[in-house]
Amino acid sequence: MSPSQADCKSRNQPESVEETVRAYDRELHGFLRRRLRRRESTEDVAQEIYLRLLRFADPELIREPRAYLYRVARNVLHDWLRLEDREHQIADVHEPVLEDQSSQVDDARELEYILSKLPELYRAVLVLRKAEGLSYEEIAARLNISVHTVKKYMHCALVECRVISLGRRAI
Repeated sequence: MSPSQADCKSRNQPESVEETVRAYDRELHGFLRRRLRRRESTEDVAQEIYLRLLRFADPELIREPRAYLYRVARNVLHDWLRLEDREHQIADVHEPVLEDQSSQVDDARELEYILSKLPELYRAVLVLRKAEGLSYEEIAARLNISVHTVKKYMHCALVECRVISLGRRAI
């Protein structure tokens, strides 16, 4: 056991990502609720944070699990709020304003392009959630899949949208 691991144990800090998630879950949800525009997004953002922690965190390299959790949370929150702003702009395409019509058409085309590149079920889940405002349970019932699968597809759809959008801008 390295000295830094001994320090963590002596301070009763969580040793794994899972323990960090359990230890700070309630606190993190409060942090997110205070910063998000829509409270219903809290679970989605928390899920994204936990996925990033599980995917990228090496517990042996993390000296301060709580600080690391909040660094990841701030990054995810920043990305999420930018995506929400983008969705707001795209939703505004339906409100005609003469001087903004060309940018609205561009945004609509980009949205159509991004949606066309998504796998069918990802697209269906995303449209049902974002455009029609259905809950995860309603989407699961409509598509005859589990709520867990709906959440997974929603996460994957959002990630794919980001990747497609960023890849398109890089060209």
